[in-house]
Amino acid sequence: MRRSLRPILVFLGTAVAYAAANRLTESWFRVTPELSLLYPPSGIGVAATMLLGPAAAAGVGLGTFLTPWTSHRLAELLFTAVNVLESLLPWLVFASLRRRGTFRRADLELRTPRSRAAFFAVGVVANTGLAALAGNAVATTLGSATTGFLKGSVYWWAGDASAVLMLGWPLLELVVLARRQARMARARRRHPPWPRPRGPARRRAARRRASSSPSSSPGPRRSWWSWPRASPCPRPG
Repeated sequence: MRRSLRPILVFLGTAVAYAAANRLTESWFRVTPELSLLYPPSGIGVAATMLLGPAAAAGVGLGTFLTPWTSHRLAELLFTAVNVLESLLPWLVFASLRRRGTFRRADLELRTPRSRAAFFAVGVVANTGLAALAGNAVATTLGSATTGFLKGSVYWWAGDASAVLMLGWPLLELVVLARRQARMARARRRHPPWPRPRGPARRRAARRRASSSPSSSPGPRRSWWSWPRASPCPRPG
């Protein structure tokens, strides 16, 4: 039951968080009808999708559609698709590398240099750049853009990429670290370390182990005179 509810909760929770961040962006960071100085929903969407999977990307789509920036319905649908692809692209790349066996658990938790370089390439630069080009093309085509295509694309990319760097990546690192610590704590509870005895208790434990394993039990003690002596070397005739 809990597994069947998890995607629904992820979907709704991401949609609520994304919509709230979108409203905050409209109030504090919006500089033109289609551009913002910083776009925190991009950081939230990328981090949530990397942590929770495609259900979070679907929540990004719902959150975008519920907080429209323009009155043009077709433009809002295209903006929704652009934001979903921006959040989903890093997860798709990492999932493909995991299926091929290139990335292990340490890579998926961003603990290796190559995984961090890959996330910077596809989660900060590539996905936000493609989203900026596609989104600004939609805004220019449908007549809602107030700046040139190239200038608007650079502004769009800067707002999304800086949000992923300042908000999404630190949030991702913190959650991954918390998950790893919780996993290690569960492992310690399941397999507690055996306390090492000291003093007489240590000697008793050693005798107990020796008596329980017949292969390692020592034989009768032998005096120094009972050891066989080496035969003398024969003298040359």
